[in-house]
Amino acid sequence: MIGFLRNLVLKDLLLKLFSLAMAILIWLLVSIANPQQQSNAGALGAVQAGRTFYNLPLSIMWATNQTRQFLVSPREVEVTVRGDTNALEKLQPADLRAMVVLSGTESAGAMSKKIEVAAPPGVTYVHVVPPEAQLMPR
Repeated sequence: MIGFLRNLVLKDLLLKLFSLAMAILIWLLVSIANPQQQSNAGALGAVQAGRTFYNLPLSIMWATNQTRQFLVSPREVEVTVRGDTNALEKLQPADLRAMVVLSGTESAGAMSKKIEVAAPPGVTYVHVVPPEAQLMPR
């Protein structure tokens, strides 16, 4: 029995150690390249976290020659961001901009446009609720 266990561990020991090293390397590469959990330690040791901001005002951005006016619904949105915990602690709602870009809008009727979010450096925009705004010409 002891001979069997010794043979099980020591036979092809270098191959087994190489396989273990490769498995650890692959696991590290996958966990760094695809962080799925919001509170994982990142590649550089920075702790990532998520934060949601509610009732952010929705801005309207249009070209300087735009003369038409629109009613926009909703007026406020919910934005979720992710980033370093230190950056998220300092982040204020005024640092985020949720906007609808109307440049090149030619439609005379009601339409929906994607809501875009601008976040400061070090903070990644995750999603906005609702993802689109409804526009009605006045």
